[in-house]
Amino acid sequence: MIVISLGIISVGVIFGIFNLILIPYLSAQFGSQSIPGQLISLGMLSTIFLSPLLGFLSDRIRKRTPFIFAITLMASLGIIGLTLHSLVLKGISAVILVASAYSFLTPYSALVSDYSTIESKDRNYGFVTGVMSLSTFITSLFIRAIYDSKPNLTFLVLGIVVLISIAPTMIYTKKHPVKFSEFEAGQKNSNSFNVLRKYPGLLAYFIMEFGLWFALGGLFPYLTSFLNSEASMNIGTASAWIGASTFFSGIVSFATGKFSKIIGQKRLFIISLTTITSFSAVIALFYHSILTASATSVFAIACFITLSIATGFLYSLNSSILSTMVSEIDQGKVFGINSVIVVISQSISVSLIGSVIDSRGYQWMFVVISLSLVLANISAFYISSFPIGKNKKNQTVSP
Repeated sequence: MIVISLGIISVGVIFGIFNLILIPYLSAQFGSQSIPGQLISLGMLSTIFLSPLLGFLSDRIRKRTPFIFAITLMASLGIIGLTLHSLVLKGISAVILVASAYSFLTPYSALVSDYSTIESKDRNYGFVTGVMSLSTFITSLFIRAIYDSKPNLTFLVLGIVVLISIAPTMIYTKKHPVKFSEFEAGQKNSNSFNVLRKYPGLLAYFIMEFGLWFALGGLFPYLTSFLNSEASMNIGTASAWIGASTFFSGIVSFATGKFSKIIGQKRLFIISLTTITSFSAVIALFYHSILTASATSVFAIACFITLSIATGFLYSLNSSILSTMVSEIDQGKVFGINSVIVVISQSISVSLIGSVIDSRGYQWMFVVISLSLVLANISAFYISSFPIGKNKKNQTVSP
């Protein structure tokens, strides 16, 4: 699993570019704030059709790596394409980069499940999440070191890193293919819509994912601005806090398997989700009291630790839980549907919460986020009543 996990470095690098420099870079190139947003939205929305297709095809041929390699190659070309002189080609490259980032997780999440047993899923997804978070953090350090003086070199190096990072995974899976049972290999693939009727609880899971990613997808893009505006932090300090939180979250992810065994998979997920919901609700209800000079620093440290720990577990466990709810033959298409849910929820959230901040202020941002997390909690408690899937793996790979 260590070798397979190296492939997620590619996504960590891509999200490092996406979160830190893509919008500022495109804004400077196009002389506009709106064009970058339109390009990124186009890239994200394209995955609504692409992710389910990739999931369906990877289930159909019982292979994930051809799609993973194709997406990685496109992402690398998209990053390098940002260095071209043509604005049209820069725009196309940006769309390709964003679409690749959100498409990659569909076949890759299914691949991790293919190489995991029921007992090792939490540990393996936690390890993968930790590697991705740490690679994003390291990418941010690299970007801050050379981007201001050599932006084209930054994109060129990172584009090459994305392509090289996937190589060990490709080689390993070629030498150690997963062998599926004759029964499963001969089963007819159901389409993406039939899986909702095939697996009890799957609709509730998608509702939970919508609520969770609506909240997190709306919070993180505005968190730096919130800290700058309401907590009197400068941009550099706020970015450092968020970067440190990402790093800490990645470290926590490595321990997911251990804590899952001690506490229980679904119990740990619900505790993490409920904790984030509680903190968000406290901020929404006691907003002005918390932001007083005497309380801000203490509460900020508490939020930093809580958010880092909880998201570290949540990012790892949500994929693991989904993979245990369906059989091996439907893993790809289900992860594809889930990617669509995540993209749609974040797209709606970013737009809506931006409008809420403009009209009502940051306090109401936390009100909306809290309500969304309550929806996620209700669905999570419902899902917890379903037993963990019993689809056995035919190959065990130890990390």
